[in-house]
Amino acid sequence: MRALPPPSSSPHDAGDQPPLVSVVTATYNRSNVLRYAIETVRRQSLANWELLVVGDGCTDDSEQVVAGFGDPRMRFWNLAEPAGEQTGPNNAGCAAARGRFIAFLNHDDFWTPEHLARCVAALERDAQLDLVYGLNVAVLGDGRFVVWGPTASGEYEEHACVPASGWVFRRELVDRVGPWRCARETYALPSQDWLIRAARSGARLRLLRHLSVVSLPSAGRVRSYADRAYEEHARWFSTMTEVPDWEERFLCDVICQLDLSACTSGNSLAVAPFVRRVIKNAGKRVLAFGGVSPLNIVMRVRFGRKGGYIDAARRVRGLPPLPESRRRSP
Repeated sequence: MRALPPPSSSPHDAGDQPPLVSVVTATYNRSNVLRYAIETVRRQSLANWELLVVGDGCTDDSEQVVAGFGDPRMRFWNLAEPAGEQTGPNNAGCAAARGRFIAFLNHDDFWTPEHLARCVAALERDAQLDLVYGLNVAVLGDGRFVVWGPTASGEYEEHACVPASGWVFRRELVDRVGPWRCARETYALPSQDWLIRAARSGARLRLLRHLSVVSLPSAGRVRSYADRAYEEHARWFSTMTEVPDWEERFLCDVICQLDLSACTSGNSLAVAPFVRRVIKNAGKRVLAFGGVSPLNIVMRVRFGRKGGYIDAARRVRGLPPLPESRRRSP
């Protein structure tokens, strides 16, 4: 594995002062991609953070990888009873967080360097905002892109999928909304269930119109956990840290793909896909207005029962099914 280049700034001396931001990273036996995610935290232009890496019963060298950075802002601990998904580690991390703001970063995602600075600045400018998030562009296994998070209004809407790696929010929101619910207790992903509950509590959630996250979803990559695949992460990290203007080039590639998908082979606009999207989005808004989560309906139809997604994702990743003893929150 190629050596990682040094961070762009020296480690911040945490001392006894609480950090401005607590970053929570749930991880399980993928230390070879975890190191790249950590580096994107260390390369943030906002340096006043702590990183809480919580292992879900890790049996690999994740603890040694975290310790190897020698960064006093970082802590690792391993849960004695694995949850089999992010709920347990993320709840433990939130409970231990000391910062005014909390952010999540999945162990196989990348942050852009200004992510924390932009999100914190937005929250500090507007005291009415409780949570903000930037755009997340997922690179699928076949090379296609999916943009997560955008809405026409810029406000959070329940039909939008907003992965947790893009969130930054006030710590008080945890007390207001409560912990993440176990995957077995919701049709939607636990992260999206938490967002829906936050919105329905009256919290203000808003999109910031900048790229925050590049993700390589493991649930779409066969045996990604079993084979400890990391080569894609190494390539993307190299691009993001060594290629000039990579972000502009990347966004151009994303836009070109989206533009091509909306057009026919000629120059005329493909109207049918546009009409289908309008009808689909309108239906989702009607459901949300009536108190029914569109995401819950979609996940129920696709996977048949609560927690069905996590079972499907574990199969793709090459992981065994969850034991019966772990199918519900304690």
